[in-house]
Amino acid sequence: MGPVVDGLEEKYVEEIEVRRIESSGGAGLEAFRSYSLRGHPAYVILKPSGELDWKGLGELPSEILDMQIRAALNKP
Repeated sequence: MGPVVDGLEEKYVEEIEVRRIESSGGAGLEAFRSYSLRGHPAYVILKPSGELDWKGLGELPSEILDMQIRAALNKP
């Protein structure tokens, strides 16, 4: 997950905030419950309001994550 997310974080550095959360306890466990995430790795894209926009699970290619980020940012 690291290299894929790292590259996208660099690409969209001015437009998105990336948070890496450990799901084993505290805020991470609460996030997994809140968004009904069922495994690792998990990805969540939130709207500026905090509302869920998209979530994904498992090893995903960077192209899928990039497409979801562009959609959330309303970019072609």
